[in-house]
Amino acid sequence: MKSVSYLLKRASGLFLLAALTLGFAANLKAGDLKTIEEKTIPTSMGKKLELSTSSGDVYVSTWNRPEVYVKISGNKRAHDKMHFNIEGTGEGVKVQGKSGGSWLWFGWNVVYVKYEIKLPANYNAYIRTSGGDIKIYDLNGSIKFETSGGDITLFNTKGYTNLSTSGGDIKLENTSGDMKMSTSGGDVQVHNFNGNLKASTSGGDMTLEGKGGRVEASTTGGDITLNYFDTNYGIDLETSGGDITVRVPGSFSANADLSTSGGEIECSLPVTQTGKLTGSKLRGELNGGGKTLHCYTSGGDIKVIK
Repeated sequence: MKSVSYLLKRASGLFLLAALTLGFAANLKAGDLKTIEEKTIPTSMGKKLELSTSSGDVYVSTWNRPEVYVKISGNKRAHDKMHFNIEGTGEGVKVQGKSGGSWLWFGWNVVYVKYEIKLPANYNAYIRTSGGDIKIYDLNGSIKFETSGGDITLFNTKGYTNLSTSGGDIKLENTSGDMKMSTSGGDVQVHNFNGNLKASTSGGDMTLEGKGGRVEASTTGGDITLNYFDTNYGIDLETSGGDITVRVPGSFSANADLSTSGGEIECSLPVTQTGKLTGSKLRGELNGGGKTLHCYTSGGDIKVIK
């Protein structure tokens, strides 16, 4: 079912790509960027970074210092057209990047800004950018990220996570804590999660792998693949135009509710039938029953395998 996902995702991102490609091609060379602002601010563990910018990519890493380091780089147009502020507050550190007026989004003179930030390992981060990617590494704390047109990537994080992008992919690796994420036009990949997971995308595929919590995932136009390595805390998967594949341990127990309007169902776990069993619908107890395993697709196949 990849063709449906591919077409929907590419269509949703086509306008954004056309608008940005020409400007970025000329301006995203490392040699074109110069330091605009740079500051180190004393802080303490458990406080928060608040960053809001009208444009720019954000890269966050950690270090073993009670300080927040912020470096803002950009091309000449960013230097001329944007205003920046970096300040310590009672709650932590606040960073702002604002446009001094409108700028040309088409052609060769697009604003480009890059934020490079170092935080204490135990810190909270709330970041919003209207037009860039967000990447973060090795942070223990609450995370809330919003971007209108970029990808979000997290590696080795612990804590509550809330992610939203209007036009990009979401990728997480080695993440612990409750997670909530949504994208309007990209794929979702979550590897080695530990905690409750809720994810949605309007036009992409989902690949989820982990343990330790309830899983809820939905996509309008893609496939869902879940590799789950734990006891069942509840699983709810839905797609309007793709396949669903669930891999679980052989001892996995659940009350299964599987249905498809346009495909077939395969289940390799022991099933005690409790409802109607057809090629497109299965209701029954897996290994004696447990929390609900709900899978629905209107246009694909469903597989539950060990």
